[in-house]
Amino acid sequence: MDSRLAQKLFHIKPTTRLRMNSDEPATADLATENRHLRKTVQAMREALDQLAYEKNRAVQEAQLTRDNEVVLLRQTVSTMRDKLDQVAYEKRQTVQRILSEGQTDTVQLKDTIQALRDQMDDLNHRKNQHIQEIQTRSRVESGYLEQTIASMRDEIETIRLNHLEEIQTIKRSFQKERQHLEEMIVALREQLERRT
Repeated sequence: MDSRLAQKLFHIKPTTRLRMNSDEPATADLATENRHLRKTVQAMREALDQLAYEKNRAVQEAQLTRDNEVVLLRQTVSTMRDKLDQVAYEKRQTVQRILSEGQTDTVQLKDTIQALRDQMDDLNHRKNQHIQEIQTRSRVESGYLEQTIASMRDEIETIRLNHLEEIQTIKRSFQKERQHLEEMIVALREQLERRT
């Protein structure tokens, strides 16, 4: 409150006492007291108006600060969501690339196996000498191919299991990050509510 307004508001001139032996009329004292009371009331009104103005300005400033904080919080949450979406997109691209590479390897293995089978059929058709040797060689080659196929299948299964584990890890990471963001938002809201 302004000091001058406070002086006007709280400095009230004492009422002039009527003296029985005074030469001035009593009405003059009453008029002076009335003028002083009007000035006092006017000062009180001005002080109240000043208080109301300052209060409204403080409320508006607090509202503006809160609005700015809410906007900043929304922008932060939006940025975090964009980053999470980008990470999820990159992980999906990586998973798709791994799956595509696995499918390509499987197709190549099938082509190789088919080519070897065709070669074996051709050898069977052309065999006329050294039948035992060819059969022995064929068994050896068949065993090698089966071992190769089994090894490749094990490797593909390992890649698939590792891929599934990676996906689960990514999901758990996303869930933790989302929970952290939700807790952060709740904490910020509580802080905003305490400030208001």
